[in-house]
Amino acid sequence: MTLLHVYTGKDPNSPTFNPEDIHEELTLHNPIYTQLTIHQLPTWLHNPSSFKDNQVLSISIAFEDHDGSIARRLAGSTLTAFGNL
Repeated sequence: MTLLHVYTGKDPNSPTFNPEDIHEELTLHNPIYTQLTIHQLPTWLHNPSSFKDNQVLSISIAFEDHDGSIARRLAGSTLTAFGNL
């Protein structure tokens, strides 16, 4: 699954959010995310060393969904992270 428009957290005084930060944020604000069996923590689709301050980019999440039921529910929902939809 790919999530678009996720705030990187990078600014002159802060580093980019790491996978654990993103996972925690998604868990805190998205009940459907807590139902996922995560196989890979969220990862940036671009190299974090290339991020500019205050940028929003995409992340990828690998999870288990044997019958496709979770994917169908996710298709009709919105996940939020760091205030972005």
